[in-house]
Amino acid sequence: MKRIFYNKNLIWESVLILSIILIIFLLYFYKQSEYKNISRNAGYSIGTILKYNERTHKRDVRHTITKPAYIEFKYNYKDTILFNYYSENSFYIPANSVKVGERFLVAYIKDKPQKSMVLFDKPIRDSSDYKRYLLENNMP
Repeated sequence: MKRIFYNKNLIWESVLILSIILIIFLLYFYKQSEYKNISRNAGYSIGTILKYNERTHKRDVRHTITKPAYIEFKYNYKDTILFNYYSENSFYIPANSVKVGERFLVAYIKDKPQKSMVLFDKPIRDSSDYKRYLLENNMP
């Protein structure tokens, strides 16, 4: 009878790698579902960027730590000013092109207006931009 020897370190490393891959997939699908939830039942407003932190990389002797980009913004919902923030782990944030004070179209869930995201591909320079975006894309 032949004995099979298992390398315990190899087994633990394999389990760790598979767990990391599973977590990445779960985060990706969660991000996609949040985007779909907002897109499916969206209301729109004009938002102003209040804070923007770029993605940073901090190198150490042994490893590199990456901190994702982060934004804070405000927008109007039925005569109320709402504030929101998120990192690029949640929704897309362009690198190095966002400036504090810039205005963009914001999409939010009509039933839960606190759930929102900035549409960076739709900058608002004046009120006609807002109306044009809504008409071009058949947005309510």
